[in-house]
Amino acid sequence: MLRSLVGSEMCIRDSREFAQRVLPADHPDIATSMNNLASTYGALGMHDEARKLQQEALEFAQRVLPADHPDIASSMSNLALTCLLYTSEDIATSMNNLASTYGALGMHDEARKLQQEALEFAQRVLPADHPHIAGSMHHLAVTYNYLGMHDEARKLHQEALEFRQRVLPADH
Repeated sequence: MLRSLVGSEMCIRDSREFAQRVLPADHPDIATSMNNLASTYGALGMHDEARKLQQEALEFAQRVLPADHPDIASSMSNLALTCLLYTSEDIATSMNNLASTYGALGMHDEARKLQQEALEFAQRVLPADHPHIAGSMHHLAVTYNYLGMHDEARKLHQEALEFRQRVLPADH
């Protein structure tokens, strides 16, 4: 099985390189090749490489496809699935990253909901003094501001600042 996966990885990498050579630089099939290679990396247990390549594929798809194209949702899904294989810290970060992507696509309500989930997840699974909790607070507060929820944003920014001051060294 491993030999087959390694052979697949080589073939898919070759096809990705071929696609990049012969297709226009903004051709959507390049993102597909990237996602295929990332899936193989995941199957080989190379989760960091898979996540990086899926993030690259998502950004590429967002650059070359219309904002509502289904391939963008597929790329998001691929990235989210890979992130499930990571630690709790990575999952919370990935949730925030995906929420930022939603915001960039103008899907601000979805971004807010996912950022709320990311903050709740981080508070539930990370140590109580983990700095990523403050980061999740900050991301949600920025989205609140964008949505015109300024009082909520101010309160959450203040809470994030106090949290950081409590858990991080003074020179951080």
